[in-house]
Amino acid sequence: MRRVLLRSIGEIGVAAVVNLRYGPALAGQMAEAFDATVLVSGLAISQLVVGPGFVFGKGRGGDAALLHDMAARQGFGFTEVEAVRDSGHGAGPMFASTDIRVLIRRGQVDLAARALGRIWEIEARVQHGDSRGEALGFPTANMPLDGVLHPGPGIYAVRVGLAAGGAVTWHDAAAYIGTRPTFAGDTMLLEVYLFDYSADLYDRRLRVAFVGLVRKDQTFDSPHNLKVQMAADCERAREILATARQRPKEIP
Repeated sequence: MRRVLLRSIGEIGVAAVVNLRYGPALAGQMAEAFDATVLVSGLAISQLVVGPGFVFGKGRGGDAALLHDMAARQGFGFTEVEAVRDSGHGAGPMFASTDIRVLIRRGQVDLAARALGRIWEIEARVQHGDSRGEALGFPTANMPLDGVLHPGPGIYAVRVGLAAGGAVTWHDAAAYIGTRPTFAGDTMLLEVYLFDYSADLYDRRLRVAFVGLVRKDQTFDSPHNLKVQMAADCERAREILATARQRPKEIP
């Protein structure tokens, strides 16, 4: 997930990122101490920009008013940006990261993309699976989801990015997220089936961009009935991808 975030930050021209490791010491630091030790002494900031309603420090003790005062006393610039709202509704609801995470977990990836301004992606390395998809006629690339924010169980229309030679090529695909209840599975996995693609993907890192939900996960009474539904799911995924307006970023 960090790779996707850093790539997105780089797309807007940010030259460097400082990633503070969150732990008890940082969590217990008072707002004033964080300003003095991290922002002023550590980073020697000249300008600080925060979002609306920003709070920081132990017990959420620091806010924009405190930062404005600190900036005046310690000689750095300070800007609190205005809330970004849904342009489709005028002065509509504010876009917020919490709401976007809820949309993603619900599988409403198209609405999440509208709020983000880009398609939500997961990047992971392909691992060996039990080849159930191949036995059903739909060979899939299996990827772990441990510790990753991901859409809820279901079938999705996705685009899969393969990096090679400094460039990324995108392939239409269908993805499954779930525990495979038809086979009594208990581990949450991401499986992607690339349309019209047959090369080996083991151990490669894939970018999976979620375009739209095809259907929620369900249990089938036989592998045959599952196979029939998978064929229908792939056709529906192709339809969604053919009409999708947003496309993943081409930056490797």
